[in-house]
Amino acid sequence: MPPDAGGAPPVGSLCGQSVLVEVVPGSSLDVLRKEKCFGSESETLGALILSLEEALYLASEVHALRVAGDGESDELFRRCCALVPMFPQRYAAYRHYRLAGWVVRPDALKFGADFLLYDGRQDEVHADYALILADAGLLWKDVVMANRLAQTV
Repeated sequence: MPPDAGGAPPVGSLCGQSVLVEVVPGSSLDVLRKEKCFGSESETLGALILSLEEALYLASEVHALRVAGDGESDELFRRCCALVPMFPQRYAAYRHYRLAGWVVRPDALKFGADFLLYDGRQDEVHADYALILADAGLLWKDVVMANRLAQTV
C-alpha cells in the first residue's frame, strides 16, 4: 500500500520491544490495521502498538511505516536483533506466514507459542495454528505442553 497523500509513511517510536505509532483515522496504516490485523490499539496511549516483527514487516515489505532513528530497514533489523534473542528466526517465520496470506499474531505466549496463525480476522475466527519456533534445545515435553495450551486457542 502506498504512503498517504502527504507522501511519507507515519513515523513510529521504538519503546522497549514494541513500536508505538499514531494512526490517523482513514490513513493507509489505519486501513491496513483494520483489514490485515496489525498491532493492538491503546486508547490510553492514543497509539497503535506494534510488535518488532510487525513494525519491520510494515517498514520493509509494505513501506507503510518508518521508525524514528532508523533510516533504512536494515538499521531497524539490527536494532531488533540487539533487543530480541532469535529475532532473525522470529522475523523469518513472521514474514513467511504473512506473505502466505495468514494473519500472524505475535501475542501468543499465553498459549505457549511464539505466534498464532489466523485464516481471517482474529475477532471473527479462532486461530488455526499455534506456531512454536524450535531450536536444538527444544524438548518433547515442551512440545506436548505447548500442544495442550494451544488447544485452548
